[in-house]
Amino acid sequence: MINVELKLDLSRSKAYFDEARNYSPQGAPDAKGWKQDLFYIERAKGNRLWDLDGNEYIDYNAGAGPIILGHSYDELDEAVIQTIRNVGVQVAHPHTIEVDLTKKLREIIPCAEQTAFCNAGTDTLQYAVRMARTYTGRSKVVKFEGGYHGWSDGLAISTNPDLSTAGPSSRPNAVADTAGVLPAILENTIVLPYNDLDTASERLEREKNNIACVIVEPIIQGHAILPKPGFLEGLQDLCNSCDIPLVLDEIITGFRHDLGGLQSKWGIKADMAVYGKSMANGYVISAVTGKEKYISTLSPDGPAFFSGTYNGNPVSSAASLKTIEILGRDGFYERLYKLGDLLRGGINQAIRRLGINAVCYGYGSTWGIFFDSTPPSNYRDVVFQNEAGGAEKGAAYARYMLNHGIFIQPSRPARAFLYAAHSEDDIQHTIDAATAFFADHASALK
Repeated sequence: MINVELKLDLSRSKAYFDEARNYSPQGAPDAKGWKQDLFYIERAKGNRLWDLDGNEYIDYNAGAGPIILGHSYDELDEAVIQTIRNVGVQVAHPHTIEVDLTKKLREIIPCAEQTAFCNAGTDTLQYAVRMARTYTGRSKVVKFEGGYHGWSDGLAISTNPDLSTAGPSSRPNAVADTAGVLPAILENTIVLPYNDLDTASERLEREKNNIACVIVEPIIQGHAILPKPGFLEGLQDLCNSCDIPLVLDEIITGFRHDLGGLQSKWGIKADMAVYGKSMANGYVISAVTGKEKYISTLSPDGPAFFSGTYNGNPVSSAASLKTIEILGRDGFYERLYKLGDLLRGGINQAIRRLGINAVCYGYGSTWGIFFDSTPPSNYRDVVFQNEAGGAEKGAAYARYMLNHGIFIQPSRPARAFLYAAHSEDDIQHTIDAATAFFADHASALK
């Protein structure tokens, strides 16, 4: 067992928690809290967070993924302020800024013949399913075990299933993530193992006349699972041959790895795709894009109802346009990829030198630690590693890094984000802290 004692003074946050939990579950109205080592954020700027007790952290949580430029990015915030002054915050009526944004998305995203705006990733995915069912006349949805596609009843399924109820690995059960999901909803969801093209081929061929769409994250970010070479391309070909729409969930990967997302970077030809998070550096917006034949099923053109008071509001639309402009400047992504390589390479060098049973991996500006020498290829790999001591090691590692002024989401040590505000000095400090953790606990980590 690895014992890491918390050295930070979090007394003000703990006192605030005692008060806040009287007003919301676990003192977190946004559901982003956790019990152990909980602190409340007082402010965020650049790549730093400050809590109520005055502790300062290098932030690698990035607001759960959206921050790609930096917190409170001055140039972006100024564009938003000008929009508020000159246009307004909310009009609930068509305006030119949102139309300009649809034009820009068509320009940079391969499948974006048309676009509709929402506010959260869950919204866009619900609409993608609705459009797929409307267009195909079929009812079932395919998703992959471990993939997260929001909190709606129809998609909050088999994201973190207990293996006692999850069924065999080659034919997973559809397990609700939450109470309140009706059995009929589970019956219309097919869950497949990620990175297993043979199983997907057999199931899709057999049930193609019942399947409205296949939804997949190109990288399962919640569990930091990368696709095997050829998996996504094979899935795309399979969907084409079975005449099933492929929906790419790029809520996290979109704009983080390329202006056109991994759809563009990796040459995947999706029928629909959803975007959010890094699309506006934390301002609230999401988009469902796709081929016109699908998007045109939405009202008022089609019979699939679509609405949302804040959809495409001027502030969010302007924030997205300005973010995309900054992301498109020369060298932006090249620098982020370089920082990612530097961080992963430095930590892996320490792992090899100390003989630790772990690996630092990720893609582009994402990184994390997996306490095994081989990264996971599916959800069950993650569960088995956690049950073999990985969860305990990950929690100890996150606490150790917190003691050294580095914030990594404690429940997800394999999912961390770099962004433009990080410097090479930040990277070196992070490598040094991770190396010190490995050295201090080398015997328990081998």
